[in-house]
Amino acid sequence: VLTIAEILNLGPGAVVELEQVVGQPIELTVRGVPFAVGEVVVVKDHFAVRIKSLLPPRGAKAEG
Repeated sequence: VLTIAEILNLGPGAVVELEQVVGQPIELTVRGVPFAVGEVVVVKDHFAVRIKSLLPPRGAKAEG
């Protein structure tokens, strides 16, 4: 888990260990609150996260 400040301080060549492998779903959170679901991907020999869906804000009513 990285804080937003830690992410903003990452620079070229920084290494971030991932617990998931390519193609596995991951949950993105801010302050422990999930906001999106994504997956680990490889783009030009670099790992990245593809956001697949945004989650509704906490306390929001479900549509439908």
